[in-house]
Amino acid sequence: MRVPLLAVSGGLTRAWTPTTIRALGKNEDYLEGLIGKAPELLGLEDLRTHVKGPYAAFHQLEVETPLGNVIAPDIVFLTQSGHVVVVEVKLADNQGLKGRDVVAQVVDYAASIARYTEQELTELFDRELPSGSRFSDLVRKHLPTCSAPAQLAAEVVRKIRAAEIHLVVACDEAPEGLREFVASVTAQQALGSYELRVCELTPFIGPSGAAGDVFLVPTGMVRTEVVARTVVEVTGVQAESQRVSAKVTPQDEVQANVAAVTGVPAVTQPQIAGAVEAYSRMVEPGTKVTGSNPTYRFVVVSGWPGNLHYEFIHRKTRDELGAELHFESGDKAVLRAAAAVRDAKLTATPEMPKLLWDQDWQKGRGRLRALFTSDTDPAVVARAMVALIRKTRAIVEKALNE
Repeated sequence: MRVPLLAVSGGLTRAWTPTTIRALGKNEDYLEGLIGKAPELLGLEDLRTHVKGPYAAFHQLEVETPLGNVIAPDIVFLTQSGHVVVVEVKLADNQGLKGRDVVAQVVDYAASIARYTEQELTELFDRELPSGSRFSDLVRKHLPTCSAPAQLAAEVVRKIRAAEIHLVVACDEAPEGLREFVASVTAQQALGSYELRVCELTPFIGPSGAAGDVFLVPTGMVRTEVVARTVVEVTGVQAESQRVSAKVTPQDEVQANVAAVTGVPAVTQPQIAGAVEAYSRMVEPGTKVTGSNPTYRFVVVSGWPGNLHYEFIHRKTRDELGAELHFESGDKAVLRAAAAVRDAKLTATPEMPKLLWDQDWQKGRGRLRALFTSDTDPAVVARAMVALIRKTRAIVEKALNE
């Protein structure tokens, strides 16, 4: 049961009542933004963890899992103490918070990002750095008070590759069973140092006429020491007894999965390599292909922000090979450009026979997709990229300049 807070000032008392973010008329983006500005709320800083700020916050860093699924936690923090924190933010009414999915997502993310090389990590965290930048350049930019950026960069990359990552599920109210589930996760040795914790951040509101202030109070924290690289499987939740039973992946399977995740160098998929090579023969003026991820490549336009770009992307498990236009920021100009492209209601053409607008992309920011099957000739996909750029570039630039 949640109890109110009592504020005492000048002999007067006022009761502050617990509520939820949704009851305040806000959404998950609001809570994500608060945590991004005040990561100390997560309670990570103590003598056991040695986590210490300053923090650099990165939102919605999208990676592909070994199975081909795309996941992007709400926040990844890099700290000046050399730690990495992955945070998934959920509100109390989000159904994903009530099952194993929210835990599976942060664990899968940590396992997937461990496959990245230093160069791939640099591009993942900051696409606007010059081509060929090192992770130490990223540290200099985002943690400018660091006195030894090269050493810090090496330690952060080591921790990511070794899966020494703090995983946090942050919510405004934890549903029954979530804390018990996290507490029941069994430590597995020789798996790195994942630490999983649930952090409940309860908003409190004052009595009527209290200037509309809100207190955000960390409560109900629970953590584990180490979590397996593979997802813990929940086999039953008994509502009557409020029991959670969980089965941890056997050690032989865990070791096989670890080898699959970390032991194989990332090789560019032939569909992506073929599309990039074909595009190089018909490249649109003012654009260039960047990146080294095996499953996608950015096509950036000179003068555009880095979180607004075209992209060749391959999703093997979905049998999708695409030429796409991505809007990956809450910046007003980028959102304005996304709305302009959406409202243009562009239709299919011979070069782009399957053209669709995906409004759910990046929490409603959107993307325009020209989709093909995985076995499509990469030259066809490259021609679709050219057609996509020619159809949308003027629309985007007009919106950016308004």
